[in-house]
Amino acid sequence: MKNKMLGRVAGELTVIIAGVLVALWIEGWRQARTDAVVEQEYLQRIEADLLADSSRFAERIVAEGRTAMSAEIAMRFAQDGWATGLDTVAVLKSYNFAGFINFLRLQSTTWDDLVSTGNLRILRDAEVRQALGAYHKSATVQFLAELDDNRKERIWYRYRPALERYFPIDFSNQLRLSDDEIARPLPAIDFASLRRDPEVIAGLKAASGSAFIYGREIGTLAGENEHVLSLVRRARRSR
Repeated sequence: MKNKMLGRVAGELTVIIAGVLVALWIEGWRQARTDAVVEQEYLQRIEADLLADSSRFAERIVAEGRTAMSAEIAMRFAQDGWATGLDTVAVLKSYNFAGFINFLRLQSTTWDDLVSTGNLRILRDAEVRQALGAYHKSATVQFLAELDDNRKERIWYRYRPALERYFPIDFSNQLRLSDDEIARPLPAIDFASLRRDPEVIAGLKAASGSAFIYGREIGTLAGENEHVLSLVRRARRSR
């Protein structure tokens, strides 16, 4: 009798344990399916962020080339007294565009979300996780941030104010327009002093040098971007 009761209890316990294990398995299966859907959403968002970065890199490389060329033309005028084949407006535009700087910021919304919410674990591909972390914490990104600070100091806070001693602000704004939209006659500008101004010359050199470095480093970052993008796309296809 006692053995029968023990057998019955053991059987009931086995059924209960089996039921719990099945329930846990079902819950784990459901969670895995949910995580897989969420992972795909994150991978899609990451791919969009990387593509946005890639487009931004291409724009910045073009802009940095324009800055470097503008600075070179302005420095040629400062050295030779005029830039061969260019008219007054073209030279003034070169001075103006040499003082344009933009700051590069990665599209990090999705990455920040993954890190802050602890959802980074949802990305099952360890290579993707590591590559994303390396990309957003890249030494190139940190170097460009330092270069941005240097540009602010030497161009925004020194070159631009020095240039405004020769260019009225409203005229500087006009120089962004096409040649036929710029009001005539041009304002009287002390070209002799402009050519010799040490702060202007230092700013032109800073613009030329930093534009070259910026373009080179963005090229490096674009390569890192392409690598991470290929891993993310591979992860999306494999799911």
